[in-house]
Amino acid sequence: MKKETNNLIQKNEANKKENDKFDKKKENFIKFLTSLYQNVSTAMQSIEELQPKVENENFKKELSNQLTNYDLIARECEMIAKSEDIDIKDNNLFEKIRLWSSINLGIIKDKSIRHIAEMMLFGTVMGLIQCLKDAVDYKNICSELDDLCQKLIELEEKNYQVLKNFI
Repeated sequence: MKKETNNLIQKNEANKKENDKFDKKKENFIKFLTSLYQNVSTAMQSIEELQPKVENENFKKELSNQLTNYDLIARECEMIAKSEDIDIKDNNLFEKIRLWSSINLGIIKDKSIRHIAEMMLFGTVMGLIQCLKDAVDYKNICSELDDLCQKLIELEEKNYQVLKNFI
């Protein structure tokens, strides 16, 4: 009887460890997906805020292209979240207000294409850095998210190269 009890205790402990491992992986999956989603949401909010202030048609068209590409990635994140029954979190209100203030204060004194491109470059680099950190921190959590992160990295690098031409 004592041996059976010990076996049951060992099995329960093994099951608990497996469940904890699964929970941690699920938690990291959610963190990774949320980080990707918030990254593209920030980019989209920035572009939506800046685009009406841009007068140069070429630059406006480039911002529109970038917005479309970020939106595609955001939709992929939303589809993954829906398929996994996850309530994906957007940036909180404080972050949105901080971004809005930063953008609007940044262009009060200088609405030139050069300055707006510079602001976009800063944001692009910040987004790229976050992607690179996520790629390391959440490596092999989910190949689908790894691929999506790589897609976002490539988009950020492409946007950086294009935005440099507006400086």
